[in-house]
This record gives sequence, C-alpha cells and structure tokens, in this order.
Amino acid sequence: MVIAAVEGVGAPLVVARLLMIASAVLFLYVAGRYLATLDDPLLGPASILLCAFIPNLALFASGLYSDFAFAALAWGCCLLADRPGAWSGRRVAALTAFGALAIAFRTAAVALIPALVVHQAWRAWRYREPWRRALVPLIVWVATYLAIDLSLPVTQGYAHQVASGASSTGAMPSVLALIALLPRRAMAYQDFVSAMHFTPTPWRGVNLAYHAVALVALVIGAVRWVRRAGVRFLFCLAAFYVAIVLLMPWQIARFLWPLAPMIWFATLDGARAMLQAARVDRVRAGEAAVLAATSIALVAVLLGPEPPSLVGIGDVREGRALYAALEREAATMPVRAMMPNPRDAARLPGVSAMSVPPVKPDSLLREADAYRITHAVVGSLGVDLTADRAVLRAVRAHPERFRRVYANQQFTVYRLRPARELQVRRADGGERTAVSNSGQRCRAVWPFYGSTGQPP
Repeated sequence: MVIAAVEGVGAPLVVARLLMIASAVLFLYVAGRYLATLDDPLLGPASILLCAFIPNLALFASGLYSDFAFAALAWGCCLLADRPGAWSGRRVAALTAFGALAIAFRTAAVALIPALVVHQAWRAWRYREPWRRALVPLIVWVATYLAIDLSLPVTQGYAHQVASGASSTGAMPSVLALIALLPRRAMAYQDFVSAMHFTPTPWRGVNLAYHAVALVALVIGAVRWVRRAGVRFLFCLAAFYVAIVLLMPWQIARFLWPLAPMIWFATLDGARAMLQAARVDRVRAGEAAVLAATSIALVAVLLGPEPPSLVGIGDVREGRALYAALEREAATMPVRAMMPNPRDAARLPGVSAMSVPPVKPDSLLREADAYRITHAVVGSLGVDLTADRAVLRAVRAHPERFRRVYANQQFTVYRLRPARELQVRRADGGERTAVSNSGQRCRAVWPFYGSTGQPP
C-alpha cells in the first residue's frame, strides 16, 4: 500500500521517507498512550524510550515500510477497545476506521477480527456488555479483508497462505505436526526478540548471559501482566497476530516491531518482580529495572556491534545498472520479476516484483507460471542467499526455461519462457505436455509489489 501510494501520488522519495518517520513516531506515541493507562507512571514511558533505542526500528524508520503505520493503527484499536466506559458512536466509528486501515496496510491485521470476537465474548459473559457494539467493526473489517484479498495481487489468497504456511511441501499438516512445528517457528524468532533487548557488548558470552536473563524477565513479566490485567483486547490481538506470524512460511524481524512496546513493558515488569523477590521495595525495584535497562541501551550504543547499514540495491553501482536493465526490458514488455528484494524494484516504471519462494525447482516454476512471471533476478546485498539458491537450482534443473538477458558482477537477470511455449511431444504416446509441470504447486501465496498486470 505504501509503494502504491507513492507511485499514485507521485510524491518525492524524501517526502515519503518523512512520512514514514512520522508514522514511526506516531506508533510510539499511541503505544505510549496505551501504556500510560496501566497506572504505572514509570514503566510505560520507559518502555517507549527503550523502543526508540532498538537499532532496527531507528534504522528502518525512513524506509518505505508499512509496519509503523500498521502498528500505530493496531495500537489505536487497542487503546479504543480497552478504554473503560461505554462505547459511544464516535468510539465505534474510530475503532472501525482504524481497524479497516490497519488491514489495508498489513493483511496480518486480519487478527483484529478473531481478537475482537474473543474479547467481546469475554466481555459479554463477564460484564454483560452487548454484542451490538462490536457488530459494525466486525462487518467492516471482514468486508475490507475480503475486498483486499479478492482484488489485490499483493494479498490474494492470504487466508490460504496462512492456513497452509505450516507446510513447505503443499500438504496440510496434521494437528500434532502443527503443534510440533510452532515451537520451532517460535525459536526462529528468538534472535529477533534478543535484538530488541539490545546487544550490549562485543563479547558473545556476556551477551548470551544477558539475553537469557532478559528472556526470563520477559516471560515473568508477561505472565504477571496477563494475570493482573485480565482479558484485554491488546492480549487477544497479540495472541492471534503471533499465531499468524508463526504460521507464515518465512521469518521476518519487522513482523515483531508492533510488539516491541509490549516486550519491553513485560521485561521491565519481570525485572521488577525479580528484584522484589530479592526483598527490594516495589518502587525502588521499578526504578532499578528502568535504570539498568537504560544503562544497557547506552552501553549497546557505545560498545555494541554496529547495526547493518540500510543500503538499497539502487544505492550501489551494480544495483543501478540492474534497475536500468529492468527498465529497458519494461520498455518492450510489462516486467513481472521474481527477485530477493522486490520492494525497491517495484518503484520502477512498468515493473512489478515478488519475492522468491524457497521451494523446489518444479514448484518454483509453477508459481512463476501462476503469477505470469517474466523475469528472475539472482543476486542481493544481504547475507541470506536462500532466494538465489532457489532460482539457480531451477536454472540448472530446467535451463530451457531461462534465457540470460543481463549480468554484472553482482546481479543476473533471466527472462523466463512460459511453460505453454515449451510444449514437447512425449515419445510414448504422441500427446503434448508442458515442461516442468510435474511438481506440486507451492501452497503459499507470495506478496507482489507494483502495479503492472492483473491478479493471476
């Protein structure tokens, strides 16, 4: 949605970056407003301050990402839903609008729907609060999700993607297999949570010990918070959102950014509880926890590892040459590219792009045919070469499908030949069949960026 808005309005890149920074500030402000309602004058503001020190949040705040706007809207929904008192018409209207916009920015915001159902069911059973107050938001949110899911190639089939994301082979897993898979998926995000807790020193042993203590404090604080606060809409939304994130077939750190204020509030609360267990006064324990966390943040800035530089493909000479090659291709035909970093390329005129599914060659080519992919790009600026390996395996397995049209020291562009153009006559029966149609189609639906073409 962000890229589409920038393309549609024609806003200069610097204006778009300023808007992204403003959305990051808004996210922390709204989260801070929510935490200020918890009758804890110290931990709430301290949590927001610590979030501002998280390297990736500060680093990516100027990038063209929808995460911060989505996070601000989601926290706004929580602030409205968990505020004490009857729901007025204006409150219902604001909640409805915030939720619909959140779903438009990030389809994982579909977690708002089951979260509101569970929260309202609890409130109706426990406090006899009427269901009718939740009907309008639920109806509008469902309609918004269905409209986006059916009309946009970026999100088409999102529910199927989440439902089948637990399997990389395309077969739906059993309940036991799913239960066994979720802890492994959760462990894959452990490093991302540790990064939110900072990396204070260059020494691995010290960092491991600190992260272990911080993780224990996080768990203790989360349990205490839920027991103390009850069934809040915030907790319902966090639970369903985390479930969706764990079912997705890839792990991306920025999916956890909306949870950063919760993570730090629970960590500080858990640290305070640990100090109280050592017979420290509650007020002094809270002050000590905040002081320790702030000191660790400052030490991480001074002694910790340098955060990776946010360098886009267009920032390097080889990347600019790659974009020029894609623009030349787009001058003769609409380009629908499969590449490791599709976001930047989607800003090029006449170019749409999607990420590379890490699947077997036959499945990859079937996905390429389903999305009418015209080009595949090998090469990236990151250390993760999974996408490159997936494309190169397909090139080796089916060289007849690929024709190299451009290459430099870092990037290679292949033009894909559709399977329907490669009909061959089977030797044993004379019937015609398409090359590389033997593999099962990957069940996940992959994000598509840009505006060329129509949904498949």
